[in-house]
Amino acid sequence: MSREGISLSTLLITICASTHYSDYRRNLENDLGQHPDLKEWILDIVQSMYEKEMQDLSDKAAGLHMSISRMRAEQLEASWISTLKVTFQQKAPILWKAIHQLLNTDGKQRRWRKYGITRDAMVTTEVGGELEEQFGDNDHKRRNTAVRNSHLFDVKTTVILSILIHSSNDKCNALQTKHAFYLAASNASRSVRQWAAHIGIAVSPTSIENLRESLINNQKQTNKTLGATRVVNIAYDNCDFKFGVGQPTDLNEKMFESITTGLFLNMHNGVLPIDLEYAKYLWERSPNNELGINPFQGTLQWHIVSTFIEEYLPELRSGLGEPPYEFQLHPEKTSYTTAEAMYAKASTIDGNIEAITSLLEQSGIIKDTIFENYVVLVHGDLGVIEKIETVMRSRRIEEGWYEQLGFLLPIPGLFYI
Repeated sequence: MSREGISLSTLLITICASTHYSDYRRNLENDLGQHPDLKEWILDIVQSMYEKEMQDLSDKAAGLHMSISRMRAEQLEASWISTLKVTFQQKAPILWKAIHQLLNTDGKQRRWRKYGITRDAMVTTEVGGELEEQFGDNDHKRRNTAVRNSHLFDVKTTVILSILIHSSNDKCNALQTKHAFYLAASNASRSVRQWAAHIGIAVSPTSIENLRESLINNQKQTNKTLGATRVVNIAYDNCDFKFGVGQPTDLNEKMFESITTGLFLNMHNGVLPIDLEYAKYLWERSPNNELGINPFQGTLQWHIVSTFIEEYLPELRSGLGEPPYEFQLHPEKTSYTTAEAMYAKASTIDGNIEAITSLLEQSGIIKDTIFENYVVLVHGDLGVIEKIETVMRSRRIEEGWYEQLGFLLPIPGLFYI
């Protein structure tokens, strides 16, 4: 072979890759048991390939390291099964295929191919919703079962690989951190959390407590920087709880608690701080300001003329033109950060004042005195908006700009518009 310029590796690759040598491959597979040295050599090669992929997954660049002390909410999004699946398939394709095959030793994939569909095509067909049109009821049910089994194998393979790399490197704890967070949020008992940590699907109960504190503290620090952006959206609503009691009595039939939860909505990318630098301008034209300017003087002239022409002089419609000011934003997905829940009843006036004050403090708006020049948008349902407007009317006699709350711009939710 050396005389012909053919190496052993080239020969083996040619035999394994070519369909013309399928008989040789089958003979080699059957003869491995009779040649333990050859079998050991092949296993060593495969093992080194597995170890290489495990090292690639364990590397920090793979994005599977989660620092409990510096945990942020957005990092939990990276530990979804669907996200981890893509990472494992890209960085460890051989391991992924091997574990997937071990989970499918009864040949279910061959039965999938019986219906003329690959795993990728099954997912596409299921999403497209064309199963009923192309196949009968029985085939439809079998194919749906095949799709569910395929997805289940993906989940199991992802979990097994996560346990393996966590056992190899305890810093690779993306899935374990997500599971631990879920167990803490669902108020699982300490014994359950210890069991989950022992079998490798979650971090320890102590780490769970550290994770909770880390998320809360880091979220608070993040929220305090929002005011400095000068483009702040606040949204909040009441959240009521009704708890039963162990021994109901006439005076203690049930326990009802009400809190207020809030969000800081990130502003549209097309909105700049200069677009909201109208706090004093709005107050000067607010109906709550007795010394303010008539808001209908000049501001709505075009709309008044437009209404008059549409109603009485439609023949002049062509000369009306477009509104003098037009500000369009292309739709985009709204992102947000969570606020700390407040022990306040948003169903009361005082509760709304407490909620607004707390949200302004959490976002750093008060500390940075952003409210002096910039409008703060407040979103809520109809009840919240009515109470905010009531608060603003009652505070119009206050001397301080912050006490007047003239910088707030209540915005009703889309359902109420």
